[in-house]
Amino acid sequence: ASIRVPDSWNSIARSGDGYATYHLRVLVPGSGLLGIKVLDAATAYELWIDGRLVLANGTVGESRETSKPEYRPKVAVFARTANSIDIVMRVSNFHHRKGGVWESLTIGSPTQITELREKKANVEMFIIGALLIMAFYHLALFFFRKQEPYTLYFGLLCFSMIVRTGFVGERLFPGLIPSMPLELLNKIEYISGYICIPLFILFIGSLFKEDSAGKIHAAMRGTVYALGAAICVITAAIPIRWGSYTQLVFYALFIGGTAYSVFVMALAIRRRRDGGWLMLAGLLALALTVANDILYSSQIINTGNYSPAGLFIFVLSQANIISLRFSHAFDKVETLTTQLQSNNSQLKNLNSQLEQKNREITARLFIDKLTGLPNRQSLFIDIGTMHAPILLLIDIDSFKEINDFYGNKIGDYVLQEVANMIKSLLNSDTQSIYKLSVDEYAILIHEEMDDRTISQFTHYICRE
Repeated sequence: ASIRVPDSWNSIARSGDGYATYHLRVLVPGSGLLGIKVLDAATAYELWIDGRLVLANGTVGESRETSKPEYRPKVAVFARTANSIDIVMRVSNFHHRKGGVWESLTIGSPTQITELREKKANVEMFIIGALLIMAFYHLALFFFRKQEPYTLYFGLLCFSMIVRTGFVGERLFPGLIPSMPLELLNKIEYISGYICIPLFILFIGSLFKEDSAGKIHAAMRGTVYALGAAICVITAAIPIRWGSYTQLVFYALFIGGTAYSVFVMALAIRRRRDGGWLMLAGLLALALTVANDILYSSQIINTGNYSPAGLFIFVLSQANIISLRFSHAFDKVETLTTQLQSNNSQLKNLNSQLEQKNREITARLFIDKLTGLPNRQSLFIDIGTMHAPILLLIDIDSFKEINDFYGNKIGDYVLQEVANMIKSLLNSDTQSIYKLSVDEYAILIHEEMDDRTISQFTHYICRE
């Protein structure tokens, strides 16, 4: 019987369990060495070329007990002895729902095969490195600004895609741990892909909060979270030959999650959110590459795993959006800083004016305007702070006649000169002068004096 390669044998068999032998003759003119590259087959194989065993993965058997599964990309070099090579591939599967040769065999010169593998491995390592940088970058942003949880979700999304990228294609991570069981390898591969959908929906809902608010949005997101968590738990809990059926649920989850994300993006674009168009372009690139991977893993098309590249494109768009948002935020900060500086300047001026007004009010309330001496209000306040004050009252005799005869200007001059004269005679530490009514002054003494000393001090003032 003939069968298409790459493809599973489920299309002609009743189930994925079983064993088979593939035979292919390839016309190859010339002579010399050739190389062959095989990613893997479901789930164990032996590759014979011209009757010699060239490559093997796991142990081929006729039952689950006698077979051992293994996924390891391998390369071999062999010598051709004729113008054709005879390829025989023995395959067995009792550990996955699909069996057969589901990856292409690549034949070329040893240099071409080596360069092909190195090129693909280098591309995957580049994508892993870029995703790792973006993951730590977004987690650092969340650490310093927890008000923006979308940076956390995007960082976790990058980490999940790092894991998946390392477990598909050239399978770089399993190559670091040769003893890793196939069961664990498949579980990690599936779960790391499944968890991306809920993380992506969390990211979109957090990035565009206004466009994903409401009970309907909450119900749609809750459905995605519940289904995503369910298939992750089921995949982790049961054998992978049955857990692989969760891929069907994942396909539906992917379609629903993508449709919901595009809907939110459309709302964001309609409401002119920053980066709406850029986010939609990155989302479509990611969705198309994931759809390609789904069709590729289902053996519908023979392309390869490109979702890491799609995520890389999406990461670039997301980085631009974050840069755009931070740029706008900095512009707002600069504008607010300028406004704050202007407001501070105005506030300083107002404070200066207020202090001036307070000084003027204080002067009116507690200072005599003509002489500059404390007034009656100041005297009452100061007396209230003393235990045993001594108060002397002084007035100018016949001041009214002086004022009437010489005029108010001369009268004011007399009042000022008397105030200055009395003030010059006092000890400023223990004696204070106050202006009371028109021609009255008060001397407040802060120290203890007997009657004789008070009388002598009074005569001294009057004499001077």
